[in-house]
Amino acid sequence: ITNCYPTKALHANMTIGPEPFDDPFNIDAIKGPLTRNIGAKFADVQDEITAAFEEYIPIKGDGNF
Repeated sequence: ITNCYPTKALHANMTIGPEPFDDPFNIDAIKGPLTRNIGAKFADVQDEITAAFEEYIPIKGDGNF
């Protein structure tokens, strides 16, 4: 999976590290249960990402990070 286009395009080995791709269990989880119902949880994930950005990468009054 480390040689597939999405992994390379997202530089996954640099952004999340190589460890998730070293364990075959993680790959099966990503291909199956994790992504199977992702649509049902998308709003929750989006809310968490928004909250994390507001907390850790706040926008200053001038519009910059």
